[in-house]
Amino acid sequence: MVADRRASACNGPGGGRDARRHGPLVPCRRPETLRPVPCSDRHRDRRDSPGGRLPRLPARRLRLHSRPRADAHRLRRGCRDRSGPGRGRAAGARRSGRADRMSRPLVTAGPAIASLEQRSDSLLILDIDEVVLEFIAPFGALLEEHGARLHPESFKLTGNVRSISTGTALTGHELDQLTVRLYEEQETRQRPVAGVSDTLRQLARRTDILFLTAMTPSYYDVRRALLDREGLAYPMIATERSKGAVVAELRQRWRGTSIFVDDLPPNLASVRKSAPDTHLLHLMANDVFRQHLPALPTGARAATNWQEASGIIDEILGAAV
Repeated sequence: MVADRRASACNGPGGGRDARRHGPLVPCRRPETLRPVPCSDRHRDRRDSPGGRLPRLPARRLRLHSRPRADAHRLRRGCRDRSGPGRGRAAGARRSGRADRMSRPLVTAGPAIASLEQRSDSLLILDIDEVVLEFIAPFGALLEEHGARLHPESFKLTGNVRSISTGTALTGHELDQLTVRLYEEQETRQRPVAGVSDTLRQLARRTDILFLTAMTPSYYDVRRALLDREGLAYPMIATERSKGAVVAELRQRWRGTSIFVDDLPPNLASVRKSAPDTHLLHLMANDVFRQHLPALPTGARAATNWQEASGIIDEILGAAV
């Protein structure tokens, strides 16, 4: 999320090595910055230049704007806003390239907040992967099908998914491809977390319920069909935005008790920052990464299954009466 700048030196006409990699450099909006020339413009620039060569530019003016690619795959490193184990599900499948995402508006799929039906003053907001639907288990099964295995030695995927035959760690690109595969086939691979259906059916009598997922919005229809088939027909928003920002908007309509449930501490922290009066509950259905779990935000509660989560949610709702 933090943009950096990488300086590049001029090694001759057109910018040397950086020009070969990115294309010739020409002045951008600000005179001190430069951008790569689109391929279609390169030959025209050469035709218009004396001798067919691009003019030499002062080395001090050769700068490229770049954004850190590492942030596009925080899942695999286990340190994203929507990060941690399984969030190749968020990193690879949701973002095909960080630079592309930075150049366009963040995508959201699902009903507009203003159009959501409101029957209660309280709102229960639920992440989906590892809270409502299993993710780690089906992802592990998919890895086995492709000759790899998950070794949960830290709270991330990178370096912890290795080839069964060679022991070599899968690359980030390979993890991204498998994550996309899981999302494409989620209707046949992902199942509801134990106890979630009955628990939500009971809680729906006391509070409104909304699903908020960082899943790639393009898979919205597939997931909507899966949830409906499993009797989990509560409204869902899939977004690339910060969950904290979305919850803050929801709080403009639901002024009573709000509870946010997620499996990733950074998402809980995001909501704490943007909607500080929202109750936070950590729930991760699969326990393989639990021993490596980062610290939860101050005041956040934790449950290991939906039976425990139900008791905590009932307690919070009861205290607000």
